[in-house]
Amino acid sequence: MNDIRETQQPMEAQTVGSSVSNQKIISEMANAPMATNQQTMSVAKNCPGYKAINQQHSLNSSCASAVSCNTCQNFQNSACQIEMFDKVLAGLDER
Repeated sequence: MNDIRETQQPMEAQTVGSSVSNQKIISEMANAPMATNQQTMSVAKNCPGYKAINQQHSLNSSCASAVSCNTCQNFQNSACQIEMFDKVLAGLDER
C-alpha cells in the first residue's frame, strides 16, 4: 500500500508558487512610471476637466504654479477620477 504523502505535492511548494507570482506583480507595479510634478502641472493647465479644490487654485489665479492635478477635485488617491490625465498628457506629447 502506497503512502498518500508520496503522491501529493507538499503544501509549501504550492504556497511558494503563488507567493512568487504575487511578488512579480508587486515588483511590476513598483516599476510603473509615476507622474512628475511638472507633468501634473502641465496636465492640469491644459485639462478641460480641471476643477480647483478651492478658489485659490483656479486656472486664472496669479499663482499659476499652484495649478496641478494635486489641486484638482477630480484627482483622488493619486489618480484622475474622470480619466483625463493620460489623454491630456498624450496631447501634450504630440505638440
